[in-house]
Amino acid sequence: MKREIGSGVQIDLNEPGNAVIGDASGGLLKTLRDIITHLSTGDTTSLQGTDLQALTTAQDSIINVRAEVGARQMRLDTATSRLQQVEQTQTGLLSKTEDADMAKTMIDFSTQQAVYQASLRAGAQIVQSSLLDFLR
Repeated sequence: MKREIGSGVQIDLNEPGNAVIGDASGGLLKTLRDIITHLSTGDTTSLQGTDLQALTTAQDSIINVRAEVGARQMRLDTATSRLQQVEQTQTGLLSKTEDADMAKTMIDFSTQQAVYQASLRAGAQIVQSSLLDFLR
């Protein structure tokens, strides 16, 4: 399985099973079958010689696969860290561009509120004198 972790960058997510344990023609699976056969036949010479060597080879193969998976994990961790930094930078730039300046906003609000209050007072004085004139 492959996944894209960046623009044009793909990485394998898994390892085939035969790369880890082998198949009928070689690897850990064949070694374990040979050991079962040698144990059932009582062939201790093969157990002590070729089977131990084959187990060591299979173990080395598993260690190599683990190293490859670990290297991929480090690459994914590095990519994640880099993408988080890019996201943080982009968020900061967007914030500087779009966020309101609180001091300026409060001053504008206070000015508009004062203008509104003054216009209400002026309107109240005009309406009040007109009503009195109307009643007379």
